[in-house]
Amino acid sequence: MLPHADQFSVRGNGARATRAAVRTLAYRCRVPLRAVSEYALERDRNEARLYILPSPAVLTEQAWQYLLGKVQKGAVVLVTGALNRDDSWQEVSRSTLLDLPAKLRPVAQTEELRVAGNTFACGFRGDDLQRIETADVTGKSGSMLYNISQGKGRVLWCPLPVEMCDTPEAIAAVYREALREADDNTAMHVRPASPGILAYTSRYRDAKLVTVVSELSEETNIEITPAGSQDAIRATLPAGRTLLVLLDKRGKEIMRSQDF
Repeated sequence: MLPHADQFSVRGNGARATRAAVRTLAYRCRVPLRAVSEYALERDRNEARLYILPSPAVLTEQAWQYLLGKVQKGAVVLVTGALNRDDSWQEVSRSTLLDLPAKLRPVAQTEELRVAGNTFACGFRGDDLQRIETADVTGKSGSMLYNISQGKGRVLWCPLPVEMCDTPEAIAAVYREALREADDNTAMHVRPASPGILAYTSRYRDAKLVTVVSELSEETNIEITPAGSQDAIRATLPAGRTLLVLLDKRGKEIMRSQDF
């Protein structure tokens, strides 16, 4: 979900958080995604297994209730960041309703985050130390990913605005845990597992188009297996170039074109 209340705010960091979320999902987690604005929820007519709300400093109550409604029906919702401010910058008690009362405070230069048994040192620098807030959960030490059952689904809450830190591995760890909780099976398998290679599948009625983009400085031998396919795509991808591969519905290659 695009946190537009945050993006339109005078202190908003929503655009930056959204860019980090999209890049992590596409380049590190290798999963397809789509977006809906918190101001255009009526356009979201498709049910998703996982909703991600990246580090909103502020959030409308309508958007929050919408997400909780999706959870009641069985979806998994991942929310990162302090959570407890409405679109007028007034403190609200959303985390208390999740049985996790918390107090807001500015981020420190280094925040430790525990995810799935691993601890990440998340760095915040410069003006971020005055502009970005995190939340300390009452009775808990340090930041972690909380997993709360609600109705038929679950809310995953990371009080630390992880998309705003300088540790991309921490963002990826949080997102992979959310994908695991949502039982997502749409990830592509890409070798080498470099964050400098984008691999994305566009689905059509009778075919799939796999787009591979290199942001690397050297030519690379790649192997890509789209989700639901048994056949790997192998190619030599020049530095800074693109490979397009057209597949049929069964995943068989029809044609490819390089250097677009």
